[in-house]
Amino acid sequence: MRMTLFASFGATAILLTACEAPHGPSVPWPGPTDGVWQSYVPNGAVGFGKWSPVSTGAMDEYVFAIIAAPTLTSYDSGKSITMTSTMQVRRVKDKGFNEGVGDQFISFQPGVAAPENSMNEDYGEDTDVICQNDRPRVGEETTCTISFTAPAGEIANSHWTVNSFEMGTWPSQTANS
Repeated sequence: MRMTLFASFGATAILLTACEAPHGPSVPWPGPTDGVWQSYVPNGAVGFGKWSPVSTGAMDEYVFAIIAAPTLTSYDSGKSITMTSTMQVRRVKDKGFNEGVGDQFISFQPGVAAPENSMNEDYGEDTDVICQNDRPRVGEETTCTISFTAPAGEIANSHWTVNSFEMGTWPSQTANS
């Protein structure tokens, strides 16, 4: 995108031009096809393809399962990778707050954080969530895609945190691996 701004200040005029670097379409990235938990299985981890337990407390309206290995794409020759996973969601309770799936805490967790991200406490929280139905009724299920773009070095052995659960994102990330 190219934007030009012309400003005039009496006898002085300036012309400002700003450019956003264009990028091509995303293409498949031949990165990892499986991953493991980093050094230990996180406490309360939910294995790949398994449903999370019903949470207690504020985030207890939905249960979740990552149901397919992620797809990996890049638009910049493998520097930044968009990881996209398919997540099945079931509504188990309606507390009357009209909260949708997109209102839940869903965050990317890198396998190894890039140095520039290692001290950023909210890194990974800007996850895109797209659901067929963002507000299913109690007992209904919906399918969502969740995605996040990260440096290529963070993708191996990464996973998602959904509400308070570390979700197995790769087939070998089982609750007992």
